[in-house]
Amino acid sequence: MRSYLLLILMGVFVSFSYLNAQTYCSPGYLDGCSDGSDINTFILVGENGTQIDDQNTGCSNGGYDDRTSLAPVQLYQGANYTVTVSTDKAPEADPDFPIYEAGVVGVVWIDFGDDGIFDVADKVGETPGFIQTSNTTFTISIPAAAATGNHRMRVVVGLGISVMGMPPGSDNVVSCPDFAVDPMTGISGEVHDYTITISEPGATNCDNFIVNLGTDTVICSNAAIILNAAIPGSTSYLWSTGATTSTISVTTPGLYTVHVTGGACETDGSINVSVQNVPNAVDINVNSLGNLEYEFSVNGATDVGTYSWNFGDGTNGTGATVTHTYANNGTYNVLCILENNCGNKVLSKSVNTVEAGLSTQALENLIQVYPNPVKSDFKITLGLNVVAEKIVFMDVLGNIIQLKTSFSENTYHVNASTLSNGTYFVKIYTDKGLVTKKLMLVK
Repeated sequence: MRSYLLLILMGVFVSFSYLNAQTYCSPGYLDGCSDGSDINTFILVGENGTQIDDQNTGCSNGGYDDRTSLAPVQLYQGANYTVTVSTDKAPEADPDFPIYEAGVVGVVWIDFGDDGIFDVADKVGETPGFIQTSNTTFTISIPAAAATGNHRMRVVVGLGISVMGMPPGSDNVVSCPDFAVDPMTGISGEVHDYTITISEPGATNCDNFIVNLGTDTVICSNAAIILNAAIPGSTSYLWSTGATTSTISVTTPGLYTVHVTGGACETDGSINVSVQNVPNAVDINVNSLGNLEYEFSVNGATDVGTYSWNFGDGTNGTGATVTHTYANNGTYNVLCILENNCGNKVLSKSVNTVEAGLSTQALENLIQVYPNPVKSDFKITLGLNVVAEKIVFMDVLGNIIQLKTSFSENTYHVNASTLSNGTYFVKIYTDKGLVTKKLMLVK
């Protein structure tokens, strides 16, 4: 079994914009990567609660994985840090291929020249020898004069790459060898690129320390939402509810805030949560308009998004108030489904058109408007067993002059003394249907 040597390379750039402008090599591999030659774990703990904790990544396609989109780790000038790296399994020596050293070796470069090349002078740390395990930890030292800003870090694992005893000036050969061409320098391995931030000692890196609880939201009364305030580097949390965990479960409406800290960084987040109930209502209102035409509405409806009607004769309708004309007399079971995103409520009512179906002429005979013509006041009288629901007094243009919706007796008085001569109409809505009376005002 061929053994594996691990190399860690860090290329440093002044800013993200420069990093995008700079071109770095992307090593190729003859056999890609496999167990023992991949970067399965990379951990670097920095300042102010920042870290790169990249685990169980396995083999990437083509042996190269750009991980620079992960949150950067903050490192101080003149400070030392521990790097932890592992592959999928421990390496083993292979006597048939003595060129492949039996062990894992780590080497760190920082591209202080910002030229995309890792020079001998850029080396800041390496393991003291081979480590016979799949894990290796070692220390890197950041020079006191290291350039501040966001920079690229390169991590390389390669089969058969030897850096021990290399002559001066040859470091860049190892940091970016042509593995795909020369099997003696490596036929399998993997490269990861990360982003780091170099800062002056004591400086904070809180630009990316931002908690986002999401946009204001609506939840159902029978559900809950989990609010998560955890962000890279965060260590403590204080919610407006008094909770000190990174997440809370919310079931009631209100404004929720959280204060998050991590090292020297602090941030606040908030979200407004509204609660929507399942639709509710009392019952279905039925108003006979005469000639088998009915008006349907819902009494006491709350939290309704849509109204879906089934009139019991195979036809449907939508809307808060609907009208429907039946083809024949009979008894019909009318359904109304009230819906929103949280659920529904079904109302039903039996409508007997035979009982309610009074002929138009018979109903008109039971309702009197007098005197007609009228000079000032007139009366509206309803016969027995006719219940008024609404009376509308309007002019010939349809303008409403008076509207009455509550009644204590069957006679209603109207004062028309201030009106001009002309033609007027009185519309009487009853439980038996609608009657319209024409009224002449002559003073």
